[in-house]
Amino acid sequence: MATPWETEQARRKALIEQIYYQELGRSDVDAEGMKYWMDQAHTLNNDSKLRDYIRSAAGVTGPAVNPDLTKDQTYAAYLRQMQFDEAGIQTSLDRARTNAQAAIAAQSPLFDQQRAQAQDNVNDSFESRGMFRSGGRLAAGAESRNAIDTNQRQFETGQNQSIADAEFSASQDIASLRRQKAEQEVAARNRLTQGSVK
Repeated sequence: MATPWETEQARRKALIEQIYYQELGRSDVDAEGMKYWMDQAHTLNNDSKLRDYIRSAAGVTGPAVNPDLTKDQTYAAYLRQMQFDEAGIQTSLDRARTNAQAAIAAQSPLFDQQRAQAQDNVNDSFESRGMFRSGGRLAAGAESRNAIDTNQRQFETGQNQSIADAEFSASQDIASLRRQKAEQEVAARNRLTQGSVK
């Protein structure tokens, strides 16, 4: 299973390729360019800024959508739907992030309580046997805390993985919408050229 970092790197790479193919009209991404923009993606940590930086570096300063194509009603309708769908995807992603982060924050004090309770139980057990000052009590307490620490790490890892999964799913959905957008652009150009706007 990919780590959250590996998943995020794959998402960023797919985004850069998408910008090159669909917004710059390139057929591939050179290795040097990919390395540079992957570094920038890490520094910026913002997809919109990364998109703007790449477009600016390539000399693409106008809007991503060819204004002429919006004269095609079918294409214009698709753009409106795509914007709606992308907003929904982003909302779902934001919700997934918020829920996971809230779950981690909510469980943290409960794990602290478990550690305190586990130590109390160890203390009571050794005290009832007249062994409160023994090294065994300290070792048993550390073992109990370590077990709870492991459970907390596993819980937080699961929540962070759910964020990574949601981000990957969102990137895939958005990439699909952008591929459809490219197909719609071709169709719109054909209709406009043929003078058969519907």
